Amino acid sequence: MNFFQLPQPKPDFPPVVCYSLEETYEALRTFQILGLEKVADVSSATCPLVAEKLGSSSSTTKDLFHALQVNSILKCQIGAETIEVVLQVEKRNII
Repeated sequence: MNFFQLPQPKPDFPPVVCYSLEETYEALRTFQILGLEKVADVSSATCPLVAEKLGSSSSTTKDLFHALQVNSILKCQIGAETIEVVLQVEKRNII
């Protein structure tokens, strides 16, 4: 199983391990609600995964949805080419 560990906001917190972008979004949203988003910088570990999912023509609609949710919080730098891939995947799924 592929997973990654988010950087820890404080040494006394238990490790946050996310197995999917859905779980990552839930963790980031929880950090936001608790006011901890400024404590941990998770962009460097997570943005490449977001870009990978958004840039893959084999991503499912669910993958794209969760990647866009995470991106809405982290504000990753996503290029125009990546957006084109998202649009192509969604057009393929609609037809």
